[in-house]
Amino acid sequence: MEKRLKEKAMKLIYESSAFLGIAVVVVITAFLLSMGLPSMLEIGIFEFLFGTTWNPANNEFGIFPMIVNTIIVTAFSGLIGVTIGRFTAIFICYFVGTKLKKVLMQLVQLLAGIPSVIFGFFGVQVLVPLFSTLSSSGIGYGVMTSSIILGIMILPTVISISVSSLENADKLHIEGALALGASKEQSIYNVAVPSAKTGLMSAAILGIGRAVGETMAIVMVSGNIPEFATSFFQGIRTLTGNIVLEMSYAEGLHEGALVATGLVLFVMILFVTVGLNIYKTRSGKMKKGKKIVLDKCTESSCPQYVLSRTKEKAIKAFSLGCTSVTMMSLVGIVLFVLVKGLPHLSFDFVFGAFEYGGSITLLPSIVTTLMLIGFTVMMSVPIGVMTAIFLCEYTKNDSQFVKLVRMSIETLAGIPSIIFGLFGMMFFCELMGMGYSIMAGALTLTLMNLPTIIRTTEQSILEVPQSLREASYALGVGKTTTIFRIVLPSAMGGILNGIILSIGRIVSESAVVLFTVGSTKSMPTSPMSSGISLAVYMYILAGEGLHVNEAYGAAVVLLVIVLMTNLASHFIKNFAQRKNSKI
Repeated sequence: MEKRLKEKAMKLIYESSAFLGIAVVVVITAFLLSMGLPSMLEIGIFEFLFGTTWNPANNEFGIFPMIVNTIIVTAFSGLIGVTIGRFTAIFICYFVGTKLKKVLMQLVQLLAGIPSVIFGFFGVQVLVPLFSTLSSSGIGYGVMTSSIILGIMILPTVISISVSSLENADKLHIEGALALGASKEQSIYNVAVPSAKTGLMSAAILGIGRAVGETMAIVMVSGNIPEFATSFFQGIRTLTGNIVLEMSYAEGLHEGALVATGLVLFVMILFVTVGLNIYKTRSGKMKKGKKIVLDKCTESSCPQYVLSRTKEKAIKAFSLGCTSVTMMSLVGIVLFVLVKGLPHLSFDFVFGAFEYGGSITLLPSIVTTLMLIGFTVMMSVPIGVMTAIFLCEYTKNDSQFVKLVRMSIETLAGIPSIIFGLFGMMFFCELMGMGYSIMAGALTLTLMNLPTIIRTTEQSILEVPQSLREASYALGVGKTTTIFRIVLPSAMGGILNGIILSIGRIVSESAVVLFTVGSTKSMPTSPMSSGISLAVYMYILAGEGLHVNEAYGAAVVLLVIVLMTNLASHFIKNFAQRKNSKI
C-alpha cells in the first residue's frame, strides 16, 4: 500500500512539472493580452497596426513600418540562410567522409553558440564600414547588413535540422536509384532531397522563426530609424528593436504600446509554430519519399530525372561554395574577435577589483553571469527532467494532454527572448516586487531554458533500452526506483549535455538579462542584487563607442566561455554514446 502511494505521489509530481509548461504559455499569453490589448484599443487597432508614424512624444504609435521592415529583413535573411544552409547540409551529408563530417558539424554547433552580441559587434565593426564605402548614401546600416548577419545566425539551425532529415531519408530509394544507373548527384537531388522535404521545410521555418525574434544583433546593425526601408542602405527599425530601445524609459500608454508590439511579435511567431505543426501533420499522413523510375532511364526518355554532367558539377560546386561560406563565416568571426581582443586582455581587466570611477573590470559581470547560471540550473533542471520522465515513462503519445504539453514546449521554444524579457520585467520585477535582480533574471531564464532541458532529457531517456526496465520490473523493483536507479543513470550523459547547452544559452543571453537583471556594474552581494552579465556588459561597451577596445576584450572572454561549454557538450555527448553502445 505504501509503495503504491509513493508511485502515485511521484506521478503527480511529474505531471505537475509537465503542466507547468502549459501554465507558462497561458500566463505569457494572458500577460501580453492584458497589458497590450487595452493600449492597442486605446490607440486604435487599425492606427496601431497600419499607422506609419512612431512618435511617443505626440502619442503617435504606428508600427506598420516596423512590421514591414521585420518581414523584409526576415525574407532576405531567410533567402540567404536557408539556401546556404540547405546546400551546406547536402554537402556535409553526401560529399565528405565520416571524420570530416564530424568536424564540420562540430564547427556548425560552435557557430550556434556564438552570442548574438558578438554577431552584432562583428557587423558594426566590419560590415557597416564596408557597406558604407559601397553605398551611394555612405550609410552601412540597414536591410543589407541586417539580412547578412541574420542569415549567418540562422545557419546552424537550418544545417543541423537539414542534416538530420537527410540522414533519415529513405536509403532504400537512394540505393535503388544508384543500382539502376543513376549518378550520385541524381540520387541525391531527385531522391534524397524529396524524401527529406518535411524536415528541410521544418528547418527553413524554424530558421525564419529565429530570424523574426532576434533582438540585440539587429539593434546594433539596423540603424534603428522607425521608417519604411526604401533602399538596402538606410537605417531601419524592427519590432524587436523597437521594444528593447525604448522599454527602459517608457511609461503609461508608451509602455503599453511596446507591450502591444510584443503581442504582435508573439502572434507572428505563433503563426510560424502552428504552421510548422500543421505542415508536419499533413506531411506525416503522406507517403514519404518520391518514387521514381530510373530503369533504363536516359536524357531523352525521362529528362526530369536525369542531370547533365555540367549541371551535376555545377550543383556540387555550389554546395561546396555554400559550405565554404559557412565555415569562413565562423572562422572569420572567431579570428576577428581573437585578433582584436587578445591584445587588450589583462589580469586587472578580467579579475581586477571594482571601484566606482575606476578602470573597467569584468569581474562583477563574470560573478553575475555565474550566479545566473547557478540559480537557473538549480530551478530548470529538476522541472525539465521530471517533465521528460512524465512524457517518456507515464504517458501515451496519442493522449490529448501529452499533445498539449508538447505543443506548449514547442511554443515556449519558439518565443523570442525579448518576449521572455518583457514578461520577466513586468511579472517578476514589477508584479512580484523583485525589482531588477539576479533572481528575477534566473526565474525568467528558467522558463526560457525548459524546452532545451526537456528535449535533451526526453531523447536520452528514450534511448535507454526497454530491456533494462523490464529486467528491473521482473526483479520486483518499483517504477520510481527503476527510474532513479536504472533509467536516469543510463541517460545521464544526455541530461548533462542538455545542461551544458542551457548554460551556453544563459551565458549568451542579453535581452532577457538586460530587462530583468539590469545593468548595474557593481559587484552583486545576494540573489536579490541587480547586476550586469558579461553579454550585456559587452553590448553596453560596444554601444557607447568610447570603450571599443574593452568591448573586444569582453568579446574574447565571452567567446572562450562559449567554446568551453561547446567542447564540454561535445565530450559528454560522445561519452554518453559510447556508454549506451556498451549496454
